[in-house]
Amino acid sequence: MADVRAHRQPGELESWGVSPALESLYGVYARALNLGVLERCLASLDALTSARGDRDEIASLAPVVRGSRWTTPDLSFAYHIGLSTGTADRARCAAVVDQLVALEEPTPPSRRFVVDADAPWIAFALERFAADERNEGGDKLMASVQGQARDFAHLDAAFALLTEAWPEMAFEVDLLVRDYVWSAMVRGVGTPVGSLVQAFGAVFLPCGVGRLGLLEALVHETTHLDVTMRLALDNLVLNRETIGSSPVRDHDRPLTRILHVAMVSSRVHHALQRCRELLLDGELADCGARQQEAARQLVHSLETLNERAEWTSTGARLAQSLNDYAATEIDAP
Repeated sequence: MADVRAHRQPGELESWGVSPALESLYGVYARALNLGVLERCLASLDALTSARGDRDEIASLAPVVRGSRWTTPDLSFAYHIGLSTGTADRARCAAVVDQLVALEEPTPPSRRFVVDADAPWIAFALERFAADERNEGGDKLMASVQGQARDFAHLDAAFALLTEAWPEMAFEVDLLVRDYVWSAMVRGVGTPVGSLVQAFGAVFLPCGVGRLGLLEALVHETTHLDVTMRLALDNLVLNRETIGSSPVRDHDRPLTRILHVAMVSSRVHHALQRCRELLLDGELADCGARQQEAARQLVHSLETLNERAEWTSTGARLAQSLNDYAATEIDAP
């Protein structure tokens, strides 16, 4: 992907909260990814003398792509996987043309609920989640499913609750997430959620967890997308491959993954805190338990980062903001 770091301004990435420049930052990230798709399509077709007409058609989309402000999981998958070898065929390039044409619209399409037959990245993501689980020594397996009416109702309620409690976070969810996939565990115990850089803009949501569980999942997975975007805009952590103790795994993990946990847990904790006055009495105990777990993860991840991470100047200010949040909002054990 093209270097996007020169396009940001100081202060845009330095808080655990929603960046005031979020829309601009997303536009920079999305445009770079879309241009990468265009360039890889053209490079693939250059090798095919029979594809000159296709190449000219795709090349004509350059002004649209250069002016784009949003992207899709399909385009992210095309860039990272489908077109990554430089030997993609004409059919694979043609499959992204409609996606590139659609970028002419100034605003992205409304949220979409997809199933296996709708997108090739779903099977890839599920296999990647399973492979990560195997690499971690586990055996859990999740699958995409059809959401039930109650799940859609709970999701609408979760959006409404988040919009009232923390409108900036609700805006980030609406901006970054294009596609939703309902999911369930088919083996093992856990919450079937997930997102992936190779399908940036898609999140897997759990069925049957109610509005509070879905609100947490929305904040959790959207924050992963946010951190992915930030790490493309600034290194943040200089010693990215250094490993350290993780609050969500039984073994050490790379510090960038620990940073993901710190960002996610701070935002989940804050979102739940802002929701408390809006909850039903029967939801308060669940909210408290979720907050307590988020606090535990934040404190643990910051201990690791404070001990082991070497930061860029922007990363150091981001780490300070996370530490400040923990110091003021997390009760000492």
